[in-house]
Amino acid sequence: MKNLLPLASGITATTSTSPQLLESLQKREIDLAFVTGAFSEVQGVARALIYEDDAVIVLPADLAAQKKGPWSWDDLRFCGLPLIRFVREGGGGRLNESFISTLGFDFPQRIEVDNDSTMLSLVEKGVGWALVVSSVFQQYPDDNGRLYVQRLPNAQLKHAIYLISREREMPETVEAVAAEARKIALKVA
Repeated sequence: MKNLLPLASGITATTSTSPQLLESLQKREIDLAFVTGAFSEVQGVARALIYEDDAVIVLPADLAAQKKGPWSWDDLRFCGLPLIRFVREGGGGRLNESFISTLGFDFPQRIEVDNDSTMLSLVEKGVGWALVVSSVFQQYPDDNGRLYVQRLPNAQLKHAIYLISREREMPETVEAVAAEARKIALKVA
């Protein structure tokens, strides 16, 4: 934000689900939004890819220790703990739901949350397991050994962060914000 202050009369940072941010953008309540996914069905917006990250499985370490080797989708389906999902209305939730539907089966007992911190806390406490992006551990590096992280079995899921703006509005500002966000993303990667 410090580097962007000269470009704007003011900056307001707010968090919400990606669809809510897009709605605020369309209502002209905000000028730019960082969202999970391209929302290619939304017309009248410009998209700048900021960062793409692989999804991983995160399990309570105690549960993971009960099995040798990597976990399969069937192991996860029948592990006795629910999949903790992102709310379906959000960008991450939409991507996860789309991916899970390609697996050809569902996971029982849904718990939905709207942020990484809550999700990781619930997994640490043994409430369930989750699909998260690997970069989340840059924000939350200290799990005290209570988490087990594994690549997805026989699949790949990428989450992408986009900067969304109204089409043909403030192109110089949009590019400056995108460039700053990409610099930060490179430091995280």
